[in-house]
Formats: sequence, structure tokens, C-alpha cells
Amino acid sequence: MPGSPLPCEPAHNYYSLLGVAPQASKAELRHAFCTLSKQFHPDTTALPAAEAAEHFTALKQAYSVLSDPAARYRYDQQRQPAQANRTAATRGYASNPNATALRLISPRRPLSPGEWFALVLMGAAVLCCALLAAVLGWTRV
Repeated sequence: MPGSPLPCEPAHNYYSLLGVAPQASKAELRHAFCTLSKQFHPDTTALPAAEAAEHFTALKQAYSVLSDPAARYRYDQQRQPAQANRTAATRGYASNPNATALRLISPRRPLSPGEWFALVLMGAAVLCCALLAAVLGWTRV
């Protein structure tokens, strides 16, 4: 694949350049970018330096657009104006790309250690309150 030509003009499809589906997650985008950047980085490829730099620049441009939710939303609208509303709805975009809906936590994301710790603390607080209420209730009888 290092010898295959990559389209570098701005009108090309960033998704096909990175080799991902339009529904790709941020993790999939990052994985594709890292894999391809190793193949096309001017310091690590057998391609001529000018050609490698051109391909690598195109990869960086595609990744920078697709990894930013607002830029990706604008790119998708320009790419498919007729399907923009349907595409935005399936991706979870609101009509405003900077809306708070973009900041919601995905239910598929595992909880971080800090979130687990907070849940344990909240559970311990609830148990302590219940125990205190029970002790106070029994001592007042």
C-alpha cells in the first residue's frame, strides 16, 4: 500500500483517504490515521520525500477535519447536502454542531477509574445515611 497513490486535492473523500466508514468513531479514526501515518511519514517510507510529504499532509488534513466534531459536521454537510439532516441524526449531531448533545457520554464507553471511585463513594454515603437513620430510629424507641 505504500506505493499506492493517495488523492491530495481538497475535494477528495476524507473517509476513503483514511480507509474508514462515515460512521467511524474517534478511536477508529485515530487508529486509521496512526497506521497510515507510519506508512506515509516522510521519515519512514520508501516513497520520494516530496510525494511522501504530500500524502502525509493529506492524511493530517483528513484526520484534523474528521476528528473535530464541528469540522466533521460541516464537512459532512458539504459532502452530502441532501442527506445532511439524516446523517446528522444518525451520528447524534444536533442542528448546532457545538450543542451540548455532542458532549454527552456515550453509553458504550466504559467507566473510568475516577468514575468508579465516585460511584463507590456515593454508595458508601448512602449506606452510612441508611445506617445512621436505622440507629437513630432504634434508639428513640
